[in-house]
Amino acid sequence: ALPISIDGNGDAVFASPHYNVRILETMLSGNSGIQPPHAAFSGAGSYVMPRLSRDGTTLIGLSDRSGQVDIWLKDLRTGEERSITATSEIERSPQISDDGGTVFFGMREDGLYPMYKVTARGGRPEKVCADCGALSDISPDGQYVLYHGGEPWSAYSFQITSGRKTLI
Repeated sequence: ALPISIDGNGDAVFASPHYNVRILETMLSGNSGIQPPHAAFSGAGSYVMPRLSRDGTTLIGLSDRSGQVDIWLKDLRTGEERSITATSEIERSPQISDDGGTVFFGMREDGLYPMYKVTARGGRPEKVCADCGALSDISPDGQYVLYHGGEPWSAYSFQITSGRKTLI
């Protein structure tokens, strides 16, 4: 904790730079209505930027539960949770494919924002774009990633197989 203020009597106010943010989930039930929310991930730590696959089977989020910020996945069919990245950099803006099989994410490297992809099983991430800004979505067919970046800040599509960027 760091002192942020000391008054005339020598009393100090402290603030802690640590916070905890959680991703919550709830079940919608026909006759019962909405059930009380509970933590989606079981491990301690903060969780942000939740993304759900369109088929509803896979949830991802950024978490510091391992001591560094990585992408964590929860299989909503089995309840299994696992880290799918373990890099020394901070992953950013994760997005998951419709079928829950592929995760795209960004990182900051040498002043650029490359885009990577990794299977939902984890493994070594593959760089697919050298500078693609902040990821926003994946097309339903999995062929395009929507991202924002540049000067002025603009929206682009990135065609995964060709590497072609298009200003939207």
